[in-house]
Amino acid sequence: MTLRPTDFIRTDHPFYYPDRCINRKQRRVVCTRCSELCPTGVFSLKGGAKLDWSRCVDCGICTANCPTRCFTFSATARKRFSEEIDFGKTTVFACRREEARADIRVRCLGALPWELLAVCALRGKIALRTDTCASCPETDWQACLEENLEALRAFLGEAEADRVLILHGEEETEPEALEQENPGEKRLTRRGLFSGMKRTAAKNAMQAVADRLPFLEESEEDFGMQYRRMLAAEVQRLEKEQTAAVSQPDRRGYGTEQSNEKNPERRFTVTLPHFNIHCTACGICEKICPQKAIRIQPEENGNSLIFVTPWKCSACTLCVSLCLKGGIAELHPVAVPRLTELALVRVKPEREGT
Repeated sequence: MTLRPTDFIRTDHPFYYPDRCINRKQRRVVCTRCSELCPTGVFSLKGGAKLDWSRCVDCGICTANCPTRCFTFSATARKRFSEEIDFGKTTVFACRREEARADIRVRCLGALPWELLAVCALRGKIALRTDTCASCPETDWQACLEENLEALRAFLGEAEADRVLILHGEEETEPEALEQENPGEKRLTRRGLFSGMKRTAAKNAMQAVADRLPFLEESEEDFGMQYRRMLAAEVQRLEKEQTAAVSQPDRRGYGTEQSNEKNPERRFTVTLPHFNIHCTACGICEKICPQKAIRIQPEENGNSLIFVTPWKCSACTLCVSLCLKGGIAELHPVAVPRLTELALVRVKPEREGT
């Protein structure tokens, strides 16, 4: 299937890329997550996958919770996120049933991908208003929210736990930069002016990246992964900042090494396949991975290096289910310094008669 730039422009509903669907890749494991979560019955898996986009209300629940990310947000949703999220400050998210103040309102907090929340948290902080969650009839969507929050907190780790806030009632997140002078009139303070300029610059930079994301690479492999790509870019930025901070020239221009204890390497926790001694580098996982996150590189001595790209791996478990020899018995959390390709394990080649 060849994608054109116009294929990414869907103003009123997500775009579906069928070749990345678990059910299209194989027949042993059947995934029904989209049909189970969709509130309007867009997806029908009876007699083959069928989609009726006329029913779609663009809630985004399928996009944020598809295990292989074979959906991408509609152009309208992406534009809302890029325009209304103020990267660099605390962004307050709420569902449409919440009455308290919020920056971004969605049909359900469970429809927010944890990768997008992670980008906001690394740039500033995020706050989720969950007052109405207890009375929400959509129990499946609540489970999605809990799963996404679990992945978010695991990714950030304990050191960054304070970047994720859960708000209740009228609780606010930060002092207002605007002072009230007269009813219906607001005056911007000097502090608020410079703070707003800084936030606007950060927002414009992130929006420029977001606008380019679908076209950064002419590769169908990366389709539907725009927020994971953005997260990888953000981690790379933080890594460069940390590297620059470790070695800084003194006033005379000589380089001074700072203590590694004061500047420990920043790590993020992601879920990746765990290759064990039964792996023979047969290549099934590399071929079946919907995200093309696994790459096997033969070496001259007959061994093979297995590489995994963390930002591509969405922990769909397909490699675990289809491994013929149990070489990938499970997925497990791994603390990594970056989300670009990493060499995970070196294995021996498959032997004849085994």
